[in-house]
Amino acid sequence: MVILDNHVSKPGWCCSNGDGNGFFRDTYFDPVVWVQGLTEMARLFAGVPNVVGVSLRNELRGPRQNTDDWYK
Repeated sequence: MVILDNHVSKPGWCCSNGDGNGFFRDTYFDPVVWVQGLTEMARLFAGVPNVVGVSLRNELRGPRQNTDDWYK
């Protein structure tokens, strides 16, 4: 079984609080592009029985991480 996992936006070694991939509006984490990616993955893998889930984002971290942004 497969769970799609959006680990980082910019490919590279993960993870630090300053890598720009941690949370909404970090250098490489544009929420609009993120939603587009989730939408495309849902469309692409709809009906594929081995894909059983999708992770919203792995390892949220960094200076911009806060509960108010997450709930927006």
